[in-house]
Amino acid sequence: MLDFSRIQRGRKKYTFSLGDINECIIDVVEMMTPYAAQSGFSIKMELGQLEQMAFDGDAVTQIVVNLLDNAIKYARDAEDKTI
Repeated sequence: MLDFSRIQRGRKKYTFSLGDINECIIDVVEMMTPYAAQSGFSIKMELGQLEQMAFDGDAVTQIVVNLLDNAIKYARDAEDKTI
């Protein structure tokens, strides 16, 4: 939420570089896997083949961490424990 308001006010700056966004996502999933396992979840990835693209690695990392963290926090009673 804070980043969104910074974006709207033009205060959030992104640093784009050319790379493989899937590698960025894989790194985050590997980092979050132990946390997910402690909560009884497994993380399943299905990533498509992508061309290199310009993206902000820190921003993508934060987005994926937030998505996984929220999925783990708020889906505790789900029968399927796969994210």
